[in-house]
Amino acid sequence: GSCQAERSTTTLPSRDECRFGDRSASKTVVLFGDSHATMWLPALDLLGRRDHVAVVLLAKSACPAASLSVWDASRNRAYPECDTWRRAALDRVAELKPDLVVLSSQGAIGGVAVDGELAATDTEQAWSEGLTATLTAVRRTGARAVVLGDIPFLSRPAPSCLPLHIDDVGACARPAAQAVPAAHNAMERTTAARNRAGYLDVTSWLCTDTVCPAAIAGIVSYYNLRHVSASYARHLAGPLGSQLQLADL
Repeated sequence: GSCQAERSTTTLPSRDECRFGDRSASKTVVLFGDSHATMWLPALDLLGRRDHVAVVLLAKSACPAASLSVWDASRNRAYPECDTWRRAALDRVAELKPDLVVLSSQGAIGGVAVDGELAATDTEQAWSEGLTATLTAVRRTGARAVVLGDIPFLSRPAPSCLPLHIDDVGACARPAAQAVPAAHNAMERTTAARNRAGYLDVTSWLCTDTVCPAAIAGIVSYYNLRHVSASYARHLAGPLGSQLQLADL
């Protein structure tokens, strides 16, 4: 919804908007990143209400939490609105002084932009440096930080694939070896550890050792190729909550 900034937006919502969970609680969690942050909101909203923690969403389409200038492949241009918005978002985090910041972003970005051009640079290295910059800014506020690992991608959108394969939902699964962004996850895990942040690998919630299914426990697990569905996010509130331990903030 409107709480996720569109591509052209550089401004943040007002401080009272986009608060979820227990909105009046004294403890605060910020959920920070792109649409891969927004997709976890149904789980964090449940957890916030259960554990009496306010949840503030700071998210912008295709704009990762890591402080790096990204190339917007969908518009075939640089994405300076992302840099502007992210600086404002980090300023807001400093104002909010949250207890915890949960960072979640889609790792498969269109590339890195340098001086407004698509740069032939090592994306993972640039991402690691950018994530370090963001985690440094977050830690300066006194907040604990946890990086939620990137999710595997399906090869066919779950909602359109599953109705065609009612008798064989496995036809909509993708082999884990292809689906899981293992190198990106390893980089984020290492970068988080180096910056004294937590890292939560979510792969086992979405895949077995061999496949990443489009439906799990009778729930459609993705709403397209690369986003967890709201119903499955809520289904994961238990394991996410035991990892984040909001009640102990």
